[in-house]
Amino acid sequence: MNLNKNQRELLFKALLSAYPGYDQLARMVSFELDEKVDQIAGSGPLNDVSFKLIEWAEAQGKLKELIAGAINQNAGNQQLAAAAKDFALWLAANEAADDEEDAEEWLHKARPVRGFLCHASQDKPRVLQLYEYLQRDGVDPWLDVKNLRGGQNWQIEIPKAVARSDVILVCFSSRALKSDGFIQEEMRFALEEAEKRPSEAITIIPVRFENVDIPVRFARWHWINLFDSDGYEGLLSSFELRAEQSGLQAPKPTGKPFLIRPLLGRIPWRATGAAIVAVILFWVALAGALGDPSGFVGDRLGGLSTLVGWPASETPTPTPSAPLTPTEETEPQVAQKPTATPTITPSPVPIETATPDPQALIEEAQALTKELQAEAAIAKLTEAKERNLGLELDLPTGIEEVKRTVAISLTLQGEELLRTAKKSGDPDLLETSFISATALFTQAFALAPPPEADVYVRIPAGVLEPSDGSDEPVQINEFWMRRTEVTNQQYQRCVDADFCQPPLNDHWDKPESANLPVTWVTWDQANAYAEWVGGRLPTEAEWEWACRGDDGRIYPWGNQEPSETLLNYNGNNEGVAPVGSYPEGVNPFGLYDMAGNVWEWTADEVESNPNRHWLRGGGYWNDAEGVRCAARDFNLGVNFGFRVVLLK
Repeated sequence: MNLNKNQRELLFKALLSAYPGYDQLARMVSFELDEKVDQIAGSGPLNDVSFKLIEWAEAQGKLKELIAGAINQNAGNQQLAAAAKDFALWLAANEAADDEEDAEEWLHKARPVRGFLCHASQDKPRVLQLYEYLQRDGVDPWLDVKNLRGGQNWQIEIPKAVARSDVILVCFSSRALKSDGFIQEEMRFALEEAEKRPSEAITIIPVRFENVDIPVRFARWHWINLFDSDGYEGLLSSFELRAEQSGLQAPKPTGKPFLIRPLLGRIPWRATGAAIVAVILFWVALAGALGDPSGFVGDRLGGLSTLVGWPASETPTPTPSAPLTPTEETEPQVAQKPTATPTITPSPVPIETATPDPQALIEEAQALTKELQAEAAIAKLTEAKERNLGLELDLPTGIEEVKRTVAISLTLQGEELLRTAKKSGDPDLLETSFISATALFTQAFALAPPPEADVYVRIPAGVLEPSDGSDEPVQINEFWMRRTEVTNQQYQRCVDADFCQPPLNDHWDKPESANLPVTWVTWDQANAYAEWVGGRLPTEAEWEWACRGDDGRIYPWGNQEPSETLLNYNGNNEGVAPVGSYPEGVNPFGLYDMAGNVWEWTADEVESNPNRHWLRGGGYWNDAEGVRCAARDFNLGVNFGFRVVLLK
């Protein structure tokens, strides 16, 4: 089955509209066609890859699968919808289907909506029940205990399942909010996935098992209360809308709706537990003092045991005893007159009211920081300061240190994932490791740590218009770039690992130089560091796109002429400045020092001299012309810096 020229062009434009980056297209092909796009269509410019992909689908008889898969992964794209309609008509005209209606049904052979259940292990019983209800009603849910098979690598399969799902249910309960288990990783995967999909597509649905506060990072999505009588109905309605957006099979309720009944789980036990226990003790003591011939006290205790949750066999049983009379062991004030009714005073139940010690709170904050729980650590520091205003604690500095420490740890974890995956040579491991790593980078960036912290910034795909370095538009795929030039302190880790050679200067390892960009490194040294962290040096086009963005700005901050508050240039600092010293010059992506300070190595060789490489960004000695985003030079020495990019 071969398309004509107009049909092929329509499908070609639809693919480019729906998948403007190579990574996005490769992801769709992997998930929907179970193929590697580089193996069937190459890895060159996106236009070429898209065209070759269509040719491959024609040759393999998989045009229907290609179009249906493209629609599955990009809800609501109008050009894809038009291409699908045209393809359905073409199928009918070519007797591949009996008529247009059959053709459309064939093309959209509806699969169920896929749903991933993100949850805390403590909520597993509830989630298992929800899984069964969703499956019953026509959803294709994914749950680790149901879908993972023996021998599978869960670190690969779970991120893959998140990415393949149409809808991600994030289940919240009091237990989930306190959990520091793998649910935190799954939440990061979910947020990362939502960023990659069209904003109008339903991707994340927060569901509440209890009346708890939704974390800020998920608060922009409307949540469903599964403890409300109409909650499950609302959840299925969301799945129906998602099915409509993607041409999938809508779920249909087939039985009694799922409902969580919190009941006593919603009682504040810390506030009421002492009172309940005190009442129980009272009835026990009263029965012991007076006997219980009518069984009245036993009945009261039975009711209380049900409320508390004691098994009947463990309910305290009152034992009759003789009336109290003074003995040698009895204190005088306990003696009662024979005709008087004894007064029973239950022992008070102690309730914790101790005020946390500020120093203990600081120690808790330090422990939470090591566990990468930044928000909780900052809350402890803030509480410590509020409880003792005279405490020798610089709160802003303490908060900044928490953010710096956690962000660096998250970034190093992400780099280690990529480094390990690249060494393995396993493409599946590399793909899932990249998803996990970028989720960590997203979390690190969201903390807004000080500039010297190792942080990567996501740079979206786009088209770089012609400039000093190119006569033709250049298609740029999505990538991640280090927020600042690599610093001496960061470079030292690579030297300490015996992977990098020391810079060619005598001050790089001094404490006062820690946050200066590393300079006096050759191109080979810069490239070695980039390889060590799991990345590479940026191409000229990538560097310029990261600097200019999609509005073609002249400088990182816009088209305003340079000034001493925006960058280090024209000798105004008499040397290299610490990274991030000019926050007013940050560009919209969040990159510091893209103009001035030090020239930066790129991956591209000078055409006329393969032994030299192009530089970008300008240095502290350059004027306004030399610090434009489009300005370029080639190496005449080694007094340069660099930054790193990461991509699949």
